[in-house]
Amino acid sequence: MSDSEPSPSDQLDQLFAAPGAAPVPPAPTVPPLVLPDPGAGSAAAQVRQAPQRTVVRFQDLLRKLTPVMWVTPTLLMLNVAYYGLMICRGVDPLQPQVPQLLEWGADYAPLTWNGQPWRLLSSVFVHSGILHLCLNMWALWSVGQLLERLVGNVGFLIIYFASGIAGSVASLWWNEDIVSVGASGAIFGLLGAFATFIWNRTDSFPPASLAQLRKSLAMCFGCNLLLGASIQGIDQAAHLGGLVCGLVCGWLLSQPLDQYNYQRRFKKNLVTGAIALLTLGTLVLQHPPPPPDLFLELVAYEEIVPKMIDKYNAAVVKVNAKEMTYEQLIELVRKEILPPWIEVREHIDNLKNIPSRRRELIHQIQSQLLVREESWKLMIDSVEGDQKHRFDEYKTKWKQANQLHKQLEEEPEPEKQREPEPDLKPK
Repeated sequence: MSDSEPSPSDQLDQLFAAPGAAPVPPAPTVPPLVLPDPGAGSAAAQVRQAPQRTVVRFQDLLRKLTPVMWVTPTLLMLNVAYYGLMICRGVDPLQPQVPQLLEWGADYAPLTWNGQPWRLLSSVFVHSGILHLCLNMWALWSVGQLLERLVGNVGFLIIYFASGIAGSVASLWWNEDIVSVGASGAIFGLLGAFATFIWNRTDSFPPASLAQLRKSLAMCFGCNLLLGASIQGIDQAAHLGGLVCGLVCGWLLSQPLDQYNYQRRFKKNLVTGAIALLTLGTLVLQHPPPPPDLFLELVAYEEIVPKMIDKYNAAVVKVNAKEMTYEQLIELVRKEILPPWIEVREHIDNLKNIPSRRRELIHQIQSQLLVREESWKLMIDSVEGDQKHRFDEYKTKWKQANQLHKQLEEEPEPEKQREPEPDLKPK
């Protein structure tokens, strides 16, 4: 500890001392009578009791700096209450469906970047199951009890919400079409701020507690990184975004735990909040072009394409049964089948900013639609022009379209992803 800063034992006495207070009167010349305590004055006993006294004084100092720790329990209750409200409204408590999570404010680029930026914050309070909620709330309570005392109520709020939003923004920049939910980005921010505070202000912590705090923090980081690497679907981008934001906020807010700490908190909170608002606001305003909601688009594909195929096959059965002429079949294809089919194909062709991992799927759908469309046009030409070779080309194209459709149906998950809901990544 440097000579310029008071020790934790002195800080407690100096904290909040009124300016101009009268000096402490000198001790009486004759000390009061004290009954002897055998062994209390031994050097060994004093050595054993010194670390404990230092820790107690440090805890008292924290309580003086932040008398009421109300932010951590309030955030915990808000998260639990929000999830309870979701359950009361019909959300599955163990495995919520993605459309339900989107309805309650999950983070999803096609929605967030298209006029719903509030999802950057609301997603921090949405969780993908009771286990997900319990793990995040346990982590919040574990780190929040001490960090809120260190940086104060307002500083803790700044770290939590700035890191939570930073995690949401990082998730959208990295995962273009993933639904992301959870408070882990905010919690990683708290861990990052705590790590920075310990690193910057080792002289403010009792030596007896510092080693244990470092060990606990390292274990917490290690467990989270191990879980993120071993469990598929964890939103590591949100964790990293929250962590970086927390490291920066912790660096800005950390200061010696002395009598000047409380007086300087307002200025530090103001600077940290302004920097966080400016940085996150810039990232939000400069966001990449939003991808299309492919799962909504593919719902339309799944609704129209099978209907047109069924209508055509039913007409072919009638032709074979002599209940419909080829001319009537051609008229049906030209007026009732090709127009909606071409509309769907052109709509998918015009989709922009398709996420890289979805491009192969869209390309396969486009190929199937185009080949099927070409086969119908060849059939029309063959019948109207009485050209047998055109009819043979039609049959070849039809078989090719069937093969492409079969490949789409047989493609394994998660590459297929043709269900009307996107992937979910807890954070």
